[in-house]
Amino acid sequence: MKRAGLKYWSHTNCTINFEHAVIPVPFLISFISPFFRILQPEKHELMKSLLLYRILSYALILVAGFLSLMLLAVIPAALANPVLLLFVFLIACVIIYSYTSFRFLTRGIDRRMYCKPQLRDLMKVNSYFTVGIAVLFIMQSITLLGNPHLADEAATQALDNMPPEANFGKEDIIKTLRFIERFFLIYGIVLLTHIFITYYYLKLFKGVFEQHTDNPE
Repeated sequence: MKRAGLKYWSHTNCTINFEHAVIPVPFLISFISPFFRILQPEKHELMKSLLLYRILSYALILVAGFLSLMLLAVIPAALANPVLLLFVFLIACVIIYSYTSFRFLTRGIDRRMYCKPQLRDLMKVNSYFTVGIAVLFIMQSITLLGNPHLADEAATQALDNMPPEANFGKEDIIKTLRFIERFFLIYGIVLLTHIFITYYYLKLFKGVFEQHTDNPE
C-alpha cells in the first residue's frame, strides 16, 4: 500500500526506497545506533564515565577529613564569635556533602544497594550551601591572584604580628598565601563539578532510594 512520499519497502533487499533515494537499512541502523548508546549506555561505558566522579569523590573525602580536624579546633573560638560560627556552619555543610555523596557512590552506585531517602536529602540540602562556599572560594582566589599587592600587604601584616624569633620571611609567607589561593581555586572548581555530576547520577540511579530489599542504609 502506497503512502505519501513512500514508494515501496523491500524486506528482502533490506532497502527503503523513497521517490529519489535508496537508503540501505544496515547503513541507517549504523547511523542511528550511536544515539541509542548515548541514551541507554552499556554497563562498561557507564563505569568509564564514573571514573572522573570517583576520583573527585575520593579527593573530596580526603579534604573533608582534614577540614573535620580543623573544625574541631575552631569550634571553641567560634562559640564566642558569630562570624566564625557562620564559617563553621558552611564548612560543616561541605563536610556533610562530601561524606554523603561518597556514601552514595560506594553504596548506591558501585554496589546498587538500597540507600535511605534521607541520604539523598542530606546531599541536596548541603549541596546548596556547598555551591555558595565553592563560588566564594573561586571568586576570592581569583581576586587575590589578580591583585598581587593584596598578598604582599597581607604578608607584611603577618610578619609584623609574628614574634621576633619566628623563622619566616616575607617571601615565605607570600609563597604560602599563593599556594592557599591556588588550592582553594581548584577546590572550588572541583566542588562545583562534583555537585553537577552528583545531580546527574541522582537522577540516573534514583532506583537505589526505593525500598526493595531488607538491607536498608
